[in-house]
Amino acid sequence: MLRGFQLRFQFQGTTVDVLRPRDEHDQQVFRRKRKRRMDGRYYWVVCPEDFILQKLKVGRPRDFEDALSVLERSGKTLDKRYLQRWAGRIGVSGELNYILSL
Repeated sequence: MLRGFQLRFQFQGTTVDVLRPRDEHDQQVFRRKRKRRMDGRYYWVVCPEDFILQKLKVGRPRDFEDALSVLERSGKTLDKRYLQRWAGRIGVSGELNYILSL
């Protein structure tokens, strides 16, 4: 499904996925990325909202678990309007509404 768009690396027990944009939302993800410090180094990471949407786009059972985990940890800080707007545009509104209802 992501062949040609994704590279996966393992580094010291951590999996890192590097993605090329596939659609308009992916391009938005790159514009909204944030710099975070981890283990003394800075890395670019996606915003929680975009991570949730990416997981819902892929839609495997593990992806739903990951999306729900981020939803639970981020809670009230999430931009729900952004989530709803993009979920509608990329066709995952039902999936988003499901995890929001849990």
